[in-house]
Amino acid sequence: MIDHSGIDKLVNGYTPPRVVEVTDFAEVGEAWRCPVLVPNTDGPGEEYFHAGTVLRLHGDEHRARRRAMSLLLSRRGHQTFRDRWLRPTANSALADVLRTRDADGVARMDLANWGKRVNQRLASALVGLDRATTEEGADELIALTAVVSKIRPHSVEVVLYGFSADGDDVAEGLAARQRVIDTFVTPALERREALVRQVKAGTLHEDDLPSDLLTLIALGVSPEWNDRALAAREAFLLLGAASHTTSMAMQWTLKELFAWFDEHPEDLSRKTDPEFLLRAGQEAMRLHPVVPGFTRGATEDVTLAGGTTIPRGDVALIRSGPPSLDADVYGPDAHEFNPHRQVPAGVHPFGYAFGAGPHMCYGMPIVMGAQGIDGSLVYLLEVLLAAGVEPDPDAPAPVLDGTHGRYVEQRHGHSFPVIFRAQP
Repeated sequence: MIDHSGIDKLVNGYTPPRVVEVTDFAEVGEAWRCPVLVPNTDGPGEEYFHAGTVLRLHGDEHRARRRAMSLLLSRRGHQTFRDRWLRPTANSALADVLRTRDADGVARMDLANWGKRVNQRLASALVGLDRATTEEGADELIALTAVVSKIRPHSVEVVLYGFSADGDDVAEGLAARQRVIDTFVTPALERREALVRQVKAGTLHEDDLPSDLLTLIALGVSPEWNDRALAAREAFLLLGAASHTTSMAMQWTLKELFAWFDEHPEDLSRKTDPEFLLRAGQEAMRLHPVVPGFTRGATEDVTLAGGTTIPRGDVALIRSGPPSLDADVYGPDAHEFNPHRQVPAGVHPFGYAFGAGPHMCYGMPIVMGAQGIDGSLVYLLEVLLAAGVEPDPDAPAPVLDGTHGRYVEQRHGHSFPVIFRAQP
């Protein structure tokens, strides 16, 4: 049970529900699949960020929305994303860095910032934010979302701590959020609605429509999206999830690989092998949760197989980090990074990074790929390592001690200096 007595973030008299943490490997899997543990928990701030989105739906409503959003990848989506956006965007962004070298021939960059920019442009393409796929528009959107992210709570924070619309910082963040809607979301959606009208009039073939979330919204694939406020929240959710997960997984994987190569130089020859990079990425995602946890409200009394009880009305907080260190599942070195790890049949090598059961993250194919090695994570790792990326020797070494199995807050202002030495 979580003790709220020391929390100083409680606002507007909001009293958080009682929370039971679920951390055992088997119980986490059971909790993800339990039909009476539901994600539509509530709390201040939901109306801005999560209410009504696929993240908060359950049962038949969730299945219907998942079917609607699955069209994002089934309508030529994954190949279009890979060929039109992933490869050109990553290649161009890296080429810009490599062209700008110091007098010693070394190119330097902050990988955290670079990854955020590249992945936000990729996420913008998935959502359909036309303006954000240009250099100028991408800069504008990054600046706005940086302001929004300062006040945007994780879903866990919404449920546990509350959210207040008072204060200058929050007012600034909500104003930036509205500007994103007005400048990026609404014009792009109106363009797609016009294209859909052409399809209905017979002057445009449906195959010529863009392949993105806003097109699905314009087509009315999910009737609930007629609520434009909900449509905007769904767009924000995909924009944040698609950019944050890959960006953080890429950074943690490279930090782990730099340390691994120091200890295992024999694996340097495999640094651009997609299969090796896939396993490395899965290991990093297993060890480094990119969110603090997931909340599920109990609609009935629940007792999990290991004895953990969640009374009706309480909230289960499902953690993905601790079960990833279970030595009975991942071996005696479960707390260590090992890209050669073999896992038992039926166990995901990335642990619970994408959840489990019917609520497993619908964006997983974008990150990991339709066939594992053709997703955004492996491709970004491959192009960076092929170009010779390495940690900046003049910067503090990346910190790994104490991070395994634990969520590490890195939303604001963190950096990861890297270099590319001059080619011989």
